[in-house]
Amino acid sequence: MDTTAQNDMGETEKVSEVDATYTKDGAELNLSAHKSYTVFTEDEMENPVPATTAEVNGVTLTYRDAHYRFVPDDYEKSDEEKQQEKNGELVISYYGSDEVEDKMFQSVLWEQDGVTYLISGFDTGLDAQTMFDMAAELVK
Repeated sequence: MDTTAQNDMGETEKVSEVDATYTKDGAELNLSAHKSYTVFTEDEMENPVPATTAEVNGVTLTYRDAHYRFVPDDYEKSDEEKQQEKNGELVISYYGSDEVEDKMFQSVLWEQDGVTYLISGFDTGLDAQTMFDMAAELVK
């Protein structure tokens, strides 16, 4: 499938992406891979959510465990939520929820040979080491 990214300047870049389901130890996760974007500046690529990293065969794996709050379209953020977003402690999403719903998003991301890979899922119950082990199975 094709996906299009847009940077803060309005420039776009279209790349092909492959998505699959990855199942390990009863957890079902998404696996995606696409040509690494070149349209974003380093500042735009910065992610405020704290990360843990590991090295596998010279490739840096980045794990994040992010708190997502799915909210209705008319939801108004509190000052506390705004501060939590700024600190990388919360991601508020306005996509398709009729009520406020909190979920944890676990992911491990890496780039290899010009391709960006992501293994991710909501409320997987998997820790960083387990996610790193899953990614290590795919790193050459």
